[in-house]
Amino acid sequence: MGRAIVAAFANEGASILAFDDESAIGRIDPKERRPPGAVSAMAGNITSRADVEAAVRRAIDLYGHLDVAVCNTDLRRRRPFLDLDDETWGSHLDVNLTGVFYAAQASARAMIGDRGGSVIVVTSVAAEIPIATEVPYCAAKAAARMLAQGMAWELGASGVRVNTIAPGLAETNTVEPSDVARAAVFLASPAASYITGAHLRVDAGLTVGTGKKATFETEG
Repeated sequence: MGRAIVAAFANEGASILAFDDESAIGRIDPKERRPPGAVSAMAGNITSRADVEAAVRRAIDLYGHLDVAVCNTDLRRRRPFLDLDDETWGSHLDVNLTGVFYAAQASARAMIGDRGGSVIVVTSVAAEIPIATEVPYCAAKAAARMLAQGMAWELGASGVRVNTIAPGLAETNTVEPSDVARAAVFLASPAASYITGAHLRVDAGLTVGTGKKATFETEG
C-alpha cells in the first residue's frame, strides 16, 4: 500500500520523503526514486516520537516545507480475544494508533506554522466491521479514525485539513493499493480544498453489504 501511495504522488510531481522501518526502506526500488517527483527515504520507528519528529524535520530540510502527510500504518496479527496478551494488544495500539498520533501531530505542527496542509490517515474497514480474532487491529483503526475526526475539528481554522481513507480487506478482494493511492492524491489536491473530516471508503462496497468486489457498468 505504501509503495503505491509513494508512486502515485511521485507521478503527480510531488517531492516525497518515505518513512518506514529499515527493512521496508530497503525494498524501495531505486527506479521509484526518479522524477517526475523526487523520492527520498528515511528509516525509523513509527512508535518513536523522536524518530517521527526527525522525519518531519528531514522533509522540511529537503524540500523547504510540508504540504501533505499520509499516515499509513498497518500492523495486523490474528489472535483469539481470550488468548490476547499485553504484547499483542500493545503492539497494535503502538503502531496503528500512537504512531499515527505522533506523525499527524508533528506534521500538523509544521503545517500550521507555514501555509496549512493536508493530513491523511489510512484506517481500514475494520474500524467499522468487527473481525473475529482481530480485536486489537479493529480497536486501533477505529480509534485512529476518531483521532483524525478530532484533529479535523480542532485544526480546520488553522488551514490544516484532516481526512481518513478506509481500504477494504485483502482477503475479501475488496482493496486495490492503486485505488487507495488515487484517493490519497485526490484528498491532498486543490480539488479537495473544502473537504475535511471526511471518511472515504475504498472497499468496493464491502462496508455497505455487498460482501464481494462490486462490478459497476456504465452505458454507452
